[in-house]
Amino acid sequence: MTHDPILHGVCTVIAEVLDLDAATLTAETYVFRDLDTESIDLLEYSIGMGRHFGIRMQDSVAFLKDLRVHIAHADSQAEDTNEEQLGGEQFTGNQSNLPHARRDQRITHLRTVYPHLTEERLAAMLDDLAASTNARPVLRIGDIAAYVRHALKK
Repeated sequence: MTHDPILHGVCTVIAEVLDLDAATLTAETYVFRDLDTESIDLLEYSIGMGRHFGIRMQDSVAFLKDLRVHIAHADSQAEDTNEEQLGGEQFTGNQSNLPHARRDQRITHLRTVYPHLTEERLAAMLDDLAASTNARPVLRIGDIAAYVRHALKK
């Protein structure tokens, strides 16, 4: 287990909901991939963390419910910006920079939606989603702890 009281509290709440030993959970544990979390469990996590930490959970942000929607939105904004910059002309320059630029645009947008997550974590999530063949959610316990930390600072 951890000496971080926030991470410890998040692990405790999740363990209580799923009837697990909290000591087996870490910041790197995937909430859906590694645990038997179902969507209804998120409601219980939210209520439990709200009580435990005295905060109001914004589930869509805390549990990254709309992550793929926000990625698509960032891509849409990037396409609109590129069309405006090119004046409707087809881009014929070096396209090797496009994936890196798109990733940066995604991260910039996602930071506005998920201010509790670092750029490094968001980049890791994008890599994880790109490499994943099963498209399972990328939410980790550490991401929830980061949300709680951020909420407590407000």
